[in-house]
Amino acid sequence: MIIDRNGSIAKVEAHREKTKTTYSDKGFEFVSLRFDSPEMEKYNEHDERGQWTFDTYSARKPFLEKWFLQNKGNIHDEMIMDVLKNHENKMCTHDYDGKVHYGICWSWILLPGKNEAAVCIGPPCKGQFRKIRYLEPSNG
Repeated sequence: MIIDRNGSIAKVEAHREKTKTTYSDKGFEFVSLRFDSPEMEKYNEHDERGQWTFDTYSARKPFLEKWFLQNKGNIHDEMIMDVLKNHENKMCTHDYDGKVHYGICWSWILLPGKNEAAVCIGPPCKGQFRKIRYLEPSNG
């Protein structure tokens, strides 16, 4: 996903055979480990990892879309940190049944137009978000 300082959002789905870019005008977009545009869905893997990704995506996307619509205009960093800790809707996944699975290795929050990010290493429910300041690239 690419977001500029003005909040323009471009979702880029890239596969070795095709790339699709979709621009969002709803102020919100969701990306996962799978292709979700109808044109790109055929490139999703159909194996165990692909099924896990589909199940996770199927829980997260409707949850996030509803959450965003309910909170639009009032969303702040702490709310985002809390939603990333959600297990019920598979926002935070890790060893949830005692077996080794794919899971969240890090999370980050970046607001367009700010020189700061909040980063959590490891699952958000077990870690702590830390603010990191970064500098603007020089023009010279």
